[in-house]
Amino acid sequence: MEDKLDEEIASLEKPDADDLEVLRERRLQQMKRMAEKRKRWRSHRHGEYTEIPSEKDFFAAVKASEQRVVCHFYRENWRCKVMDKHMT
Repeated sequence: MEDKLDEEIASLEKPDADDLEVLRERRLQQMKRMAEKRKRWRSHRHGEYTEIPSEKDFFAAVKASEQRVVCHFYRENWRCKVMDKHMT
């Protein structure tokens, strides 16, 4: 029993070429999915700081978002100016 476990541990510690190729292929697919997701986010204007002119446009932006939206109601005070500066 102990010898069998030692063999399994040894095989896991020394991956062969097939194992490395499988890991490489998985990582490549993961990177492709992430690139596609980023492309989709950009098409929905994620990462941009824009003014939304109407309530209808606001709800359309929120519905198109996969996860979250930051909504900043701007007023002429120092707190809003600081937040606006950080977001631009």
